[in-house]
Amino acid sequence: MEYLFFQGSNAALSAVEIYNYFSRVGVVATYDTSLLPKILVVKTSNQLDCEHIISRLGGTPVIARVITKIEKLDLDEIVEKANIPALFMPEIKPILGISFENLSQGDPTIATTRDLRGLAMKIKKLLALKGLRMVLPQSGTSLSSAQIFNSQIPEKAVGINLIQVSKDNYLLAQIEAVQDIDFYTRRDRDRPATDPGKGMIPVKLAQMFINLSQAAPDTEIYDPFCGAGTIVSEALLMDFDVTASDISLKQVERTKENIDWLRSTFQGIFSSKRQAKFFGHDITKPLPKIVPVASFSAVVSEGWLGPAISRQPSAFEIENTFVRTQELLLAVLNNVYTLLKNDARVVIALPAFHVDKRIIRAPFLHEDFRRFLPHGYEVDPIVPENWSHPVFRESSQGMMLYGRPDALVLRDVLRLKKI
Repeated sequence: MEYLFFQGSNAALSAVEIYNYFSRVGVVATYDTSLLPKILVVKTSNQLDCEHIISRLGGTPVIARVITKIEKLDLDEIVEKANIPALFMPEIKPILGISFENLSQGDPTIATTRDLRGLAMKIKKLLALKGLRMVLPQSGTSLSSAQIFNSQIPEKAVGINLIQVSKDNYLLAQIEAVQDIDFYTRRDRDRPATDPGKGMIPVKLAQMFINLSQAAPDTEIYDPFCGAGTIVSEALLMDFDVTASDISLKQVERTKENIDWLRSTFQGIFSSKRQAKFFGHDITKPLPKIVPVASFSAVVSEGWLGPAISRQPSAFEIENTFVRTQELLLAVLNNVYTLLKNDARVVIALPAFHVDKRIIRAPFLHEDFRRFLPHGYEVDPIVPENWSHPVFRESSQGMMLYGRPDALVLRDVLRLKKI
């Protein structure tokens, strides 16, 4: 079967998250990167539970399943091959969403909202279903993930996606799942304990980090810089046990408060089997004996990104931040080594800076990184070896950049493996 995973704002990180998610849950698949940065094509013999999968992927707003390939936009062929009448639920008013994407190098067959509306009205007439309502893009030719979610596609409505791959090559796909925007918003904004003075890792990015770790389900993850507990919360929701620490006891208390809120607010989703342990700890010191040897399947954390800034940092401030970052990273690697299982991964975000339209990344990560690494670790490339696409041009060794184009501080996502 062939599935289309639509990519989020950072297509490179979204794509590798999908690859690592399937690796960690044991689904065998092949991948086609030719439609990036918009879509990653996933081919597998398994029928995927797209609703479940999309709840575990931070970087994928929509998943569609390819029904067939067609050579032209023949309306009879579209209706017949998609078998649209059979897709509607009985005794529910039929609602059909139509979306069009041009991923070819040439001119699109459907160029405007008006063009798509004309196509949709012809399909509606051809279907001749009583009470059929059409859902069309508010602008352009493609439905946004918000429109898909608010139209209750695919829960109560049917969504059809037409993707133009070349002049005479189209994919006809059915929308299978969309991210639950409301659930993400509640997890992000309704938490009782926040720290306005510090930037918190977004919920979706926390999910992406966890998937990059390739940690197997029902194992234990450690976050040595837990802050207000975003990674802890998402790991628990994704069926991991978690150990979390922070040098600030106030932050540890915030994490506890947020986990208690999560447990009580989402009882139907939060598994009572999942366990979380918290303690105050300076990661530059050895971890306490309460942590058993070889207990962690991964370390996943938003590392220290430097002091909060509202202006472009000076060269001196950047250098000091990188020096401290290197010290903390070394401390993490040295102090967790015996606590990691063999082949366990460390996924951690380190700072990079936007200065005068240039991106400055930590020099120790790019000049002699392998010599800097403590014995027993190796760089683990985030991008699969056979993936070649311009979208990955900012990726090097085991690192990948993440951040808004206008951000002063970006995240340099680093992945290492215990050997």
